[in-house]
Amino acid sequence: MTAGSEPRLDVLQLAGIDETGESVYRQLLSVDVAHPSSLALALGLSDDVVAERLANLSDAGLTVQVASGGFIAVDPRASLRSIADSHAQRVDALRSVIPELAEAFDLNRRGAAESTRTLVVTGADAIGDWYGRVSLGVEREMLAFDKPPYVVGVQDRLQGLALARGVDWRSLYGRESFDRPGRLGEVLQDIAGGERARLTESVPLKLALADRERAILSLSLGEPTHEALVTRSPQLIDALVALFELYWDTAEPLVGGESAGPRIRTPSTGRRTGRPPTPDERMLLTLLSADLKDEVIARELGVSTRTLRRRMQDVFTELGAMSRFHAGVEAARRGWI
Repeated sequence: MTAGSEPRLDVLQLAGIDETGESVYRQLLSVDVAHPSSLALALGLSDDVVAERLANLSDAGLTVQVASGGFIAVDPRASLRSIADSHAQRVDALRSVIPELAEAFDLNRRGAAESTRTLVVTGADAIGDWYGRVSLGVEREMLAFDKPPYVVGVQDRLQGLALARGVDWRSLYGRESFDRPGRLGEVLQDIAGGERARLTESVPLKLALADRERAILSLSLGEPTHEALVTRSPQLIDALVALFELYWDTAEPLVGGESAGPRIRTPSTGRRTGRPPTPDERMLLTLLSADLKDEVIARELGVSTRTLRRRMQDVFTELGAMSRFHAGVEAARRGWI
């Protein structure tokens, strides 16, 4: 150990990582996916010591456990930058280690996936691992087509981490996205966390596209075969971005999640009249404005379809409306949505 390298060995203490934890992290940076036992063998440490350090690294946001049970390192340019920004003191020291760790992160990938701009990934675990890499490495923007069936169990957690880093996350949902019970509630939570969401009749494929640089997209939309394409090809990325923006421009904002699309939402010049809506009326109108199926809305509200339609009729009567569209216009005019 040289005198010049000593400051680098303790900067990760800002993230609560000791020297042994840093050794585990550096070893993890040099491989794609590693299990605790293989890390222990490579470093000459006990399984318990490695497990404890992996827990610390995960708590700090430097690693994440994937579907296969192994661990992958989060790209240091995203994870360490987030930690550095949260420390007013010694921020320069923490940033100084990012290029070195990023070089280790990239070195392995240059010889494998990075040298191949596009590759096919097969199997739910492998797709989950690659989705984790794409989501954890995003720094600025994520574009996503949401389409069942789902093979990634930690999707919402990864999205939450990205939103906390300030990533602009835009998702397009097809109506089939909400066929699974509870899915609408999950999406509403994501919108509350900062996601921008829109709804269209159907999306063409499943897609996660990070920073307009790398993407993972589905090759098979049904069971039981799971295949995905991982790409950094500039030509393919450009085509996927154009496809996403085409659908985005014609889709409806989901549940009032952003400014108006083709239909009236909350016009700034609308004249507010009459009484304010009750919370139940506002929620019902918000869900109706997303053009979701009656069955989906009823399930989200915890009522039968018959009860939902009776409530809809009560709201239509209050608004003097004859249809959903008319109710949306009148509700916007009154400032109810």
